[in-house]
Amino acid sequence: EINPAGLEIMEAESEADLLGKRMIDFAPPDSEDPVRGCAAAELATGKVVKRELQVESLKGNMRWLEINSILLGDDPESQILSIVVDQTERKRTEEELLNRQAELARVMRRNTLGEMASGLAHELNQPLAAIKNYVEGCSKRIESGLCSVEDFTYVMGQVEVQIQRAVGTLTELR
Repeated sequence: EINPAGLEIMEAESEADLLGKRMIDFAPPDSEDPVRGCAAAELATGKVVKRELQVESLKGNMRWLEINSILLGDDPESQILSIVVDQTERKRTEEELLNRQAELARVMRRNTLGEMASGLAHELNQPLAAIKNYVEGCSKRIESGLCSVEDFTYVMGQVEVQIQRAVGTLTELR
């Protein structure tokens, strides 16, 4: 027997479309093992056997079903009572959530990378601007003839300090 909700889940027109068929008849080839897992030996324990399976409806649509089955009786001819809940929408929602979380993680990594690049550019720009100013000042003093060896030595020392500052920034970033 099958109720109207079961007919709707499996996209059947009538009970006749489903009667006499086994769940494995609706399983895609890659999910036959979990369907076979609902074996009579497991049901014979007298406990409810719960499975979540992907099946193909009569119209070819993939559905995720939660199936709770129990064996009614002790003999081999006993019937199996199954309560089937369509979990397709929940599975789609979970998949969409996972996709959105992955996209959010990508966006966050991109933002972090942008912030790091901006910070690095700022940290390197400071010593490079100082080096540029020292070199320009030294060049102007050399051109004017007012530059002594001591002045030149001092400026080169300041350039070296700024180079070490830039190297320190890169080392810290690494």
